[in-house]
Amino acid sequence: KNYKSIIKNLKGLNYMPIKSDEGQNYMKDMMWCQQYAFYNRQVMNKIMLQIVYQVTGKDADMSKAINIHHNYCTCEDCGQ
Repeated sequence: KNYKSIIKNLKGLNYMPIKSDEGQNYMKDMMWCQQYAFYNRQVMNKIMLQIVYQVTGKDADMSKAINIHHNYCTCEDCGQ
């Protein structure tokens, strides 16, 4: 299915009804990908902290560390 933008004359801003089969499948896949990326960041962070300690002999201060994904998706109510 090809869902088009509900905003007239706006190209490239397509949408997918979240309650559709396609929307539900997309959400399931997106959540899997975000969980995978989260665990991947944890592994990379652990390796990075080990290297910091090996090189400097000090533990990194992680009290202000930020853990956020760079791909973002949100559900919106566009009045439909």
